[in-house]
Amino acid sequence: MELMERIIKTPLLTHQKEAYELGINLPSFALFMEPGTGKTLPTIAVMGYRFYHDNARRAIVVCPLSVTYDWERQLREHAAFPYNIVELDQLGTSPHNCLEVVIVNYEKLWEFSKKKNKRWEPSVRLMKYKADIMVCDESHRIKIGIPTPQRQLPVLVRIYHSNPF
Repeated sequence: MELMERIIKTPLLTHQKEAYELGINLPSFALFMEPGTGKTLPTIAVMGYRFYHDNARRAIVVCPLSVTYDWERQLREHAAFPYNIVELDQLGTSPHNCLEVVIVNYEKLWEFSKKKNKRWEPSVRLMKYKADIMVCDESHRIKIGIPTPQRQLPVLVRIYHSNPF
């Protein structure tokens, strides 16, 4: 079986293949694409590639509350690699033969962090979790001056989604 068939069930369009190529060759990248053009599909493909090629076992998807269910649905629909979706309080409970995926909204991530010396820092539990992949969906919603602990978490690859400016 070819690697792409083990990663994703849905064929990628040309622009999605280009995004996928960026994602497998760079440690951090951003997809600034129009709404509805398919940023999630190449991101899922990158997650699968990193699972098989880089031995990634933990992923955090940070997104607005309104799209958390959509991420679960799209993983079910498109991911061909083994994964397990868990809640924040279940970090590290998945079998080792799958990618553990935590889907959390920005506000909940900030709640899971703490203010220390006038700075927001990820909780000790998140730091110990050591996610391999972090996806920041709708990253244009990250505002300067509000807590952004996702920038401080040590990860193998960061993927940012946003609409073009």
